[in-house]
Amino acid sequence: MAKLLQNYFAGRKFNIENGEFTSDFFTSQAGTPAGSCLGPLIFSLFINDIGDAISLPFVLYADDLVFLVNTTDLDAGLAEIENCYYQLIEWCEVNSLQVNQSKTKAMLFYKANDFKSKGLLGKQLDLRGDKIDVVESFKYLGVIVDSNLTFSEHYKHVECKMNIALGKMYSLRRFFNEDIVKTFISCYVVSIPDYCLSLWSVQKDSQLEKLQVKINRFLVTYFLNSNEKKVGRKWDCASDSMGDVFAKINLLTIVERRKLALLSFVPKCKKIDSMVDWFSPSDLRRSSEYEITSLKVTRASSSCYQRSIKWSATLNWNFFVQKVVPQEDWCLGHFINVCCEKLISMRSGDFVT
Repeated sequence: MAKLLQNYFAGRKFNIENGEFTSDFFTSQAGTPAGSCLGPLIFSLFINDIGDAISLPFVLYADDLVFLVNTTDLDAGLAEIENCYYQLIEWCEVNSLQVNQSKTKAMLFYKANDFKSKGLLGKQLDLRGDKIDVVESFKYLGVIVDSNLTFSEHYKHVECKMNIALGKMYSLRRFFNEDIVKTFISCYVVSIPDYCLSLWSVQKDSQLEKLQVKINRFLVTYFLNSNEKKVGRKWDCASDSMGDVFAKINLLTIVERRKLALLSFVPKCKKIDSMVDWFSPSDLRRSSEYEITSLKVTRASSSCYQRSIKWSATLNWNFFVQKVVPQEDWCLGHFINVCCEKLISMRSGDFVT
């Protein structure tokens, strides 16, 4: 295997094309071939020991690295970050890599009345001579995270992308049939808010309903026949009055999808070491590893915690446990399917006959 990999990397050449210009061929001294199947795996093996070099908790996805410090002492936290950054620089020098300083940002998560932390916004941290911008929001793996974890900027980002997608669908709807509408709505529009929905959708249901109404308005214009359009009536696009339309194309609203995403989030935490203790049964004496039971509700100490995924997932789980009353022989998959059916049965109103 070692000789096979040596043959795979040895003697590779590359050239550079820019418009009509094409350079001579150069011998590749490092790196993996761009676009290769083995490239991501080999790079993951190469960077896998980076956790041994830094002292802070971290999140690593491909070459995107985030390290975190949890402290109430701002100065002490900045000192820990500076030390960890220096450890990262040393590891990169040993492994012939460089930190992309222009893409490196610092962010402070703080309460709204923490003026000391807020005073650092727009400034720069001096980490061993490197100037790192302190930002109020940052787009990480497709989600815009802000300092107060309100995800308001990401909400606007999702709204903008949905407007663009629906605008294109409006221009093409005369070519659609019912099956195409169903496919495009699910794959082209709903997939936008679906991404990390349980994380960013800390807004109230009324805010998520505003996004859903955009989808509903398109469905109204498509399913109304020509006689109904001539009447000139302003049809109600609220989700409460469109149960039959949703059933017709097998669609769940954004609010319903968030509830199911939060349900699935609870058992997933059991497989993540850092989150395995997030949720515990409300009655440890009667619970077992496989029993679906109510979760212990921790008192919300702040408004920030009430917006957290942990708080929302706990209340959401307990709501469905009370509504559905799971049986002892139910598995988690069956429980979530029954909860989905319960959501649909709770709809009211009809639109299309």
